[in-house]
Parts: sequence; C-alpha cells; structure tokens
Amino acid sequence: MTSAVLIDSDREVVLPLLVMPRKCVSDATANTVAAKVSAEKFLLFKQNFKGVAMQSNNHPGGTFARKSLTQMLDRSARIKGVMDQCANELTSVNTVLTRQLADDVGLSEVRNALERTKSVGGKVQDVAEQLSEMNQVLEGEVKERELLERQLTVIKAREKVARYAAFHDPLTGLPNRVLFNDRLEHAVAQAKRHSRHFAVMFIDLDDFKKINDLYGHAIGDRVLQTIAQRLKYAFRDDDTVSRQGGDEFLSLLMEISDESALTGIAEKIINAIELPCEIGAGTIPVFPRISASIGIAVFPKDGMKAEDLVKSADAAMYSAKHNKTKRAFARPAHRGSGSTAVTTEPVF
Repeated sequence: MTSAVLIDSDREVVLPLLVMPRKCVSDATANTVAAKVSAEKFLLFKQNFKGVAMQSNNHPGGTFARKSLTQMLDRSARIKGVMDQCANELTSVNTVLTRQLADDVGLSEVRNALERTKSVGGKVQDVAEQLSEMNQVLEGEVKERELLERQLTVIKAREKVARYAAFHDPLTGLPNRVLFNDRLEHAVAQAKRHSRHFAVMFIDLDDFKKINDLYGHAIGDRVLQTIAQRLKYAFRDDDTVSRQGGDEFLSLLMEISDESALTGIAEKIINAIELPCEIGAGTIPVFPRISASIGIAVFPKDGMKAEDLVKSADAAMYSAKHNKTKRAFARPAHRGSGSTAVTTEPVF
C-alpha cells in the first residue's frame, strides 16, 4: 500500500493510494478520489478560515458594529467546530481504509467508508460556503470602516484648522487675545497656589501708523509678521507672546525670580525689534525703521487679577513711550488704592 500525506499546521491527513484486486479497482478508485477531494476541501477551508482570522486581527477595536462583529465571531467559532469534526471524520475514514487493507475486510466496510467520506465532503462544502459568505460580510465591514475613517480624518483636520483659527492671530500666527487671556488666568491661579512670581509685558511698536501711511498696509502687514517672528525666537519656550491687535503685543513670562532678569529680557526684545528690517516691495525693497516701548507688570505686586496685570503693564508701556525710556516697570503708588505709578528701575 502506498500513502500520500497532506500536512496541515494542526494535523496530518493520510490518504491511502489503494492496491486492490481487479474486481475492486472501480471501488478503490472512487474511494481514493473521494478521500482526496474531501481532504483538499478541508485544507482549502482551513486556509480561508485563517485568512478571516488575519483580517479580524488586523482591525482590532476598529469601527465595526459591536453586534455585527460578535455575530461574525460566533459564526467563526461554530465553523471551527465543524472543521474539527470534518478533520476527525476524515482521519477516521483513512483509519478504516488502512485497517481494511491490512485485515482484508470485505467490501461492505469499504462502501460504508466511502459513504462517510461523501458525507464529510458535503459538510466541508457547506462550511466553505458559509465561510465565503462571512468573508463577504467582513469585506463590507472593512470597506465601511475605511470610509468612516477617511471621513473622520477629514473632520479632525477641519476641527484642527478651526481650533487653531479660534486661538491664533490670522496674520502672524501668534496666540490671540483669547488664548493669551486663558493662559494668563491659569498663570494667576497657579501662582496663587504655589506662591510664584511671573510677569506680563505690554509691547507697542512706536509710530507704526507712519509705516502704513508711507509704505501702505501691505508693507505694514509684512512688518508685523517680521516682528512676530523675532518675538517668538526672543522669548523662552515656556513663555507666551501674543498679538492683541494692531501693533500691540502681550507676553507672559513664567517663573521670574527677580526683576533684574526682566530688565535683561526687555532689552533683548527691544534690540531684536530694532534690527534692520528689509521688506520686499515689488522690485525695490524698503527698509522701515522700527522701535518699540515695553511696559512690565509683575504678579502679585502689580495686580492679583489677570485684567489688573494687563492694565498695569499697559500703563507702564505708555509711560515708557511718553518718557522715551523704551521700557518701564509698573508699581502701585499706594497698596489697595487702585492707582498705579511707574518706574524704569526694577522693583520686586
């Protein structure tokens, strides 16, 4: 007797190539062909089942409907059970045929084995059809998931753009008044809780109206964009610099240990702003001269509320502009009176 061995990852199926008397040749041939067909269907089914499992693993926790996915998994479990049953019955058939050849049992047992083989083949075919149906359903689910994910990506991108526009200045890209006020309120709350100091700087470009009048608003916008970039690089990563509107900028400086450090930062900002500025205007560049005045307020000395700190820094800025000192610190003249005096010297 010669045997052909088909090996699956889970079990080995032995198909006997029968050597029978001439009068049994037709039965033996039918037996061998039926067993081969059943085994091949079984192996094909196994491969398809693994393909479904791989699809499920590639989409864990996706956007599949929970009920639909659960039903598919239940069907997969039932199909797996039928598959195992088919494998066991095929093995049983092979065992019977092998014993028949060894013991020279009558043909009735061979016929019974062939009937069982046909039955098993029918089961495998039915299971294969169920698996094909399930694959189609899963393919539809995958396509639906991909469509939903593309739609979700578009929605998220639009939300990101809208969120950025809501909190940033469209001309310079700096945080706007809304975002700055939110961060300032948060800084006040944290400073009160942990007894920290921080500062607010009010920065105003000097005579910016003359630039608009002389060169036009397009050049004025280019100047604002240039100054915004310089301010971004001049401040620390933990600080916030924002455009309040027009030619006014506000900055929030965290973790300030003393006002002497603020003096150095203010001078650095002024020097950065006053660097030569070349703005392209058609074929002829222009070189507007830019300067700025800075007012500085410190928490908690110059205000316990966010709006009070901004007002103190604003008042200090106007004092620096009026006195042409470029920078000035705000200082309450009398505690609790609400009035504010300014000084160019650091007072902590």
